[in-house]
Amino acid sequence: MTLVQLNNLFPNDEKAREWFEKLIWPDGPKCPYCGSEDVQSNIKHHSMTHRCRVKGCDGKKKMFSLKIGTVMQGSKLGYQDWAIAIYLLTTSLKAVSSMKLHRDIGVTQKTAWHLAHRLRKAHELDNTELVSGFDAG
Repeated sequence: MTLVQLNNLFPNDEKAREWFEKLIWPDGPKCPYCGSEDVQSNIKHHSMTHRCRVKGCDGKKKMFSLKIGTVMQGSKLGYQDWAIAIYLLTTSLKAVSSMKLHRDIGVTQKTAWHLAHRLRKAHELDNTELVSGFDAG
């Protein structure tokens, strides 16, 4: 995949979110706390986009986003930044430095270091590819 194709695949944060959603929730959103599929989508909250409708879900109706339970949890970075970072880290022949990542994505070097560290740790723990399907727009 070329950088132009990558940019076409993830032209904005919304398209990147849709791509992650297909990978993480192929059969639709599920509550990361109780596993219920009875979920309200697109709630009006600045960061939490879903709400579990099960009242027994930890004593209240929990709000969550696609990032909960993933390597992206707790990050303020957008989905587009995560997708591009994953692509750069998985397609590089050698390791990608945090300085290169910082320049390519437009985040601070410290943020780039934490981002790369999380992705490398996730890859190490899972012993699998970080994300597959870049060609499956």
